[in-house]
Amino acid sequence: MFHNKKQLLCSNNLSLETKKHLIKSSIWSVTLYGSETWCWRRMLKIKWTDRITNGEVFQRAKEERLLLKILKNRRHSWIGHTIRHNEFVVNIL
Repeated sequence: MFHNKKQLLCSNNLSLETKKHLIKSSIWSVTLYGSETWCWRRMLKIKWTDRITNGEVFQRAKEERLLLKILKNRRHSWIGHTIRHNEFVVNIL
């Protein structure tokens, strides 16, 4: 996903702030989602080589995917902000 955005992120058409928002909404979301599961696996002493799905990990921890909901909200607010304030991105969409 990040590789597909390389040309957009390296262009001079977007401001630094817009590029940072794009990275935070696209790249950090994947990283944070993975780290949430890793934390529960570590707490439950589940080895990374064990074939246990993320859903099963959440069930064992009696938790739900909070970061995924937070990240979706961030992405939605970033898209709304970008559409309202950046004509270049509006043209892309």
